[in-house]
Amino acid sequence: MKAQDLKVNVPLCCAAGLLAVGGLAGFIKGKSIPSLVAGVSLGGLYGAAGALINRGDCKEGHALAAATSALVIGVMGPRFARSKKVMPAGLLTASASLSFVYDAYKTQQWYSIE
Repeated sequence: MKAQDLKVNVPLCCAAGLLAVGGLAGFIKGKSIPSLVAGVSLGGLYGAAGALINRGDCKEGHALAAATSALVIGVMGPRFARSKKVMPAGLLTASASLSFVYDAYKTQQWYSIE
């Protein structure tokens, strides 16, 4: 594991926390159980990806983060296209898109090492 790969933990942990808090806020504000479940679940997946990378399992961690980002894009992208609302759908789509590009690139790098 290289030192430059450890810095990805901060963005993943931030994404994990923000998704979990956002899901909780959606539940408190609108009694939306799907928001709570999705926020906590997806936040947990981002957190697990960060933990894998921190543990040295960079290939698996980046792959999990890329898959989680693809799932967020798949859910929030169409919602943003319909509503045109920046919060939360647009912001989540944009941040998940950036995360997907980065983590897919890092996953490809780790697979090419083997």
